[in-house]
Parts: sequence; C-alpha cells; structure tokens
Amino acid sequence: MEERKNLVTPGVTIGRKDRRVKLGDFIIEDYRGLVSTIMGVVHRGRGSIDIIPYKDVYKPKKGDYVIGVVVGYAPNGWIIDIGSYTKVFLPASEAIVNRRFDPRKDELSRYFSVGDVVGVLISDVRRLGYFNATLKSPNEKDRRLGKLKDYYMMKVVTSKLPRIIGKKGSMIKIIKNKLDGDLILGQNGVIIYKGPY
Repeated sequence: MEERKNLVTPGVTIGRKDRRVKLGDFIIEDYRGLVSTIMGVVHRGRGSIDIIPYKDVYKPKKGDYVIGVVVGYAPNGWIIDIGSYTKVFLPASEAIVNRRFDPRKDELSRYFSVGDVVGVLISDVRRLGYFNATLKSPNEKDRRLGKLKDYYMMKVVTSKLPRIIGKKGSMIKIIKNKLDGDLILGQNGVIIYKGPY
C-alpha cells in the first residue's frame, strides 16, 4: 500500500474510527472519527495513522541530556530554563562534591551564575513542579555536563532533531566531519558549537 502525507490543523478529521490506530497526544476520537489535536503532517501507512508535529513543546524524559541557561537560585540549588513548559532544578549537592552543602557557608554563584549555559541530565520527571537534574553520568568524565563556555548556541524545534541526527546518527556524523570543532546536541533542541565561526 502506498504511503500518503497530508498537512493538518487542530480539529481536522483525519480518518474513520479504527482500533488499529493508537490514540494519544496528537489524535483523539469523537463523533466525526479520528481528529487531529495539533498542526502537523499526517503519515498514513499500513493500517496506521501517525501525526508528526510541525512544532512541539519539549517533554523531558528521565536520562535526557539537555542544555539550558541558569535563570535563578533556590535555597539549595539552581533553576535552569531548558525551553520546556517548566524549569529544571539542579540541587547544589550535584556541583559541590567531597562535602555536604551548607547554605550558610556556600555561595551558589561561585559554582553557577545567572546566565551560565549548562549541560545536565534529567534525573527525575514530575507531573507537578520542576524537573530534577543531575551532573552525574554513568560515563565518569562526560565533557558535556556542567558549565559550557565559549560555545555558539542555536535552538531548533525538537520535532526537527530527528532530521538533523538522521538514521542511526548518519546525518550528524556527516555534519561533525565537515566542521572543524566541537558540536553537541541537547534533546531539548539546543545545539552548541565551539570552533571557527
């Protein structure tokens, strides 16, 4: 069967009720049939219908690597904006090692200041409140974690990241081979580059 792709907007009927179609964030069912809840491209395959969002809000998952900007302080850590629907909280105990964090003695701005660009891993995703982040990785010396200095920064829509990465990382390998520098992708759509402009 031939695959077809069509552009849809929220509220447009995309097909008849079908048990094989998975209902979820982008497809709902009402009296008209299957209805799109977002603007995107409908991908119809062998008995399945998917919607690829034109623009999507990044929804963090545990273990995601993200790049954000420190936007504030909490009594025991930093608040980081990652371009999602809520912020990320990085506990001070993640940056202060070899001893316990003491808010009376430790000045948080010595480690990260407002405006610093940082790379973190999402350690906990909660339905209410901030997400939690960590600087600890299974790979002991992960250069992507912590403060990121002297990088150029670019933001893309997260729904476009798979095209930048390519199948099995093929496209990003080509890009990295052509560039004379360091390129890091965050799963929140932030791409940073260090090298000749």
